[in-house]
Amino acid sequence: MAGSEELGLREDTLRVLAAFLRRGEAAGSPVPTPPRRASWLFHPWT
Repeated sequence: MAGSEELGLREDTLRVLAAFLRRGEAAGSPVPTPPRRASWLFHPWT
Protein backbone atom coordinates (compact mmCIF):
# COMPACT_ATOMS: atom_id res chain seq x y z
CA MET A 1 0.00 0.00 0.00
CA ALA A 2 2.88 2.38 0.68
CA GLY A 3 3.94 2.11 -2.96
CA SER A 4 0.53 3.15 -4.28
CA GLU A 5 0.38 6.05 -1.81
CA GLU A 6 3.81 7.17 -2.97
CA LEU A 7 2.69 7.05 -6.59
CA GLY A 8 -0.41 9.12 -5.80
CA LEU A 9 1.68 11.66 -3.95
CA ARG A 10 4.10 11.88 -6.88
CA GLU A 11 1.21 12.37 -9.33
CA ASP A 12 -0.23 15.15 -7.16
CA THR A 13 3.17 16.84 -6.98
CA LEU A 14 3.57 16.73 -10.76
CA ARG A 15 0.04 18.04 -11.24
CA VAL A 16 0.64 20.97 -8.87
CA LEU A 17 4.00 21.70 -10.48
CA ALA A 18 2.50 21.65 -13.98
CA ALA A 19 -0.35 23.94 -12.91
CA PHE A 20 2.12 26.31 -11.24
CA LEU A 21 4.27 26.50 -14.37
CA ARG A 22 1.24 26.96 -16.61
CA ARG A 23 -0.08 29.76 -14.38
CA GLY A 24 3.36 31.38 -14.34
CA GLU A 25 3.53 31.45 -18.14
CA ALA A 26 -0.02 32.79 -18.45
CA ALA A 27 0.46 35.55 -15.84
CA GLY A 28 3.85 36.68 -17.10
CA SER A 29 5.85 34.62 -14.58
CA PRO A 30 4.91 35.80 -11.06
CA VAL A 31 7.48 33.37 -9.70
CA PRO A 32 10.58 34.90 -8.04
CA THR A 33 12.88 33.66 -10.81
CA PRO A 34 13.61 36.13 -13.64
CA PRO A 35 11.35 35.65 -16.70
CA ARG A 36 14.39 35.27 -18.96
CA ARG A 37 15.72 32.36 -16.94
CA ALA A 38 12.26 30.77 -16.78
CA SER A 39 11.82 31.02 -20.56
CA TRP A 40 15.36 29.67 -21.04
CA LEU A 41 14.31 26.53 -19.18
CA PHE A 42 11.50 25.97 -21.67
CA HIS A 43 13.31 27.32 -24.76
CA PRO A 44 17.08 26.73 -24.45
CA TRP A 45 17.66 27.85 -28.04
CA THR A 46 16.48 31.46 -27.44
